[in-house]
Amino acid sequence: MQYLRDIRAYKCTLIFICMMFTGILAAQQLDAKTELVNNITQISSLIDSKSKEVDATIKNYNLLQSKIDSRNSLVGNLSKEKKRMESTIDSLTQKAKDINLKLGDLRKEYGRMLKMHYTQSLIEQRWAYILSSSTLLEGYKKWIFSKQYRDMLNKQKEDLYGNMTALDQTMAMMQNKIDQKEKLIQEQTAQKGQIQQEEEQKKAIVADLKRKESEVRIAAEQKQKQKKQLNKEIETMIVAQGSNVSVTPSANFNPNLTKSAKGTLLWPIENAVVTGRYGKHPHPSLKHVEVLNNGIDLDGGQNKDVRLVYDGEVVGRKKLGDKGIMIIVKHGDYYSVYSQIVIANVRAGDKISQGTIIGSVQDELHFEIWQGKEKLNPIHWLIK
Repeated sequence: MQYLRDIRAYKCTLIFICMMFTGILAAQQLDAKTELVNNITQISSLIDSKSKEVDATIKNYNLLQSKIDSRNSLVGNLSKEKKRMESTIDSLTQKAKDINLKLGDLRKEYGRMLKMHYTQSLIEQRWAYILSSSTLLEGYKKWIFSKQYRDMLNKQKEDLYGNMTALDQTMAMMQNKIDQKEKLIQEQTAQKGQIQQEEEQKKAIVADLKRKESEVRIAAEQKQKQKKQLNKEIETMIVAQGSNVSVTPSANFNPNLTKSAKGTLLWPIENAVVTGRYGKHPHPSLKHVEVLNNGIDLDGGQNKDVRLVYDGEVVGRKKLGDKGIMIIVKHGDYYSVYSQIVIANVRAGDKISQGTIIGSVQDELHFEIWQGKEKLNPIHWLIK
């Protein structure tokens, strides 16, 4: 008996753990879904359909691509949620079958006991049945039997109605999950339709850029020159710094960035959208032309404040023509670079803490991370 009780306790614990894990997974998927929906909404607000400038058009192209990527992730999220819903529906279907089988047995047993009850008339003639006993002990035994039989009949009735209620509840839950699954399918279909529309918008942008090929080519060459200039300025400042670390870490201030901090740095603009990805990418309209980005470009919409991603010392601040101000902050062997700032709040030599507002942008922020003279992908370092 103890062994059976242990088995039951183990099964209950296992079921509870599974339910808890499923609940946590569902909550995580819901959070991811909400984040993707918010990201899509934010990107939509940044797309400028009025401006015909080449830079704005290419930015719209990149934003549309980011939007499509987010929608594809959302479709994947909805697929996972649908599979989870289908698994729940299967479990509820099996539960309903089990209850139905149990109900069949309970109905038969209850019917048999009712028939016996009315045949022996235990309720109506119970006292006569007891008083007809030849001895007091026999009468007591008959009284006990009568009470136990009545209690058993009531218990059987309670079990029958309890299982009928459980079946109704299970069927209602199953219908609710089926309705939710149908909504997921409709949402998934709608998202796929939006992706098709946005792919067509991308094609229209490419066609427009091809019509302005000479203008687009000039703009691309100018942008590459600006990036080379920025790259040269950053390298010059980093070389000038060497490996000197001028800041001593303390309990509340640690300027020495390490690999263990990957995925934990603050976003330089809170809730920003990535409008330009790191690395080499083919130009949207120019054949055999690659666009090189040593960092990422960020647009925070109405939020223009730029904040420091990690504790550090400002080692460089320079105005780069009409591209605004560049600020370089040293974090031990690493550097964070903030470009296209229009108003700067810090100067070289300032020792500032993570989260400090170092300036503001008018449109986009160009952000880079370097380790010595090696350029790193900032996305890998920013908090997930």
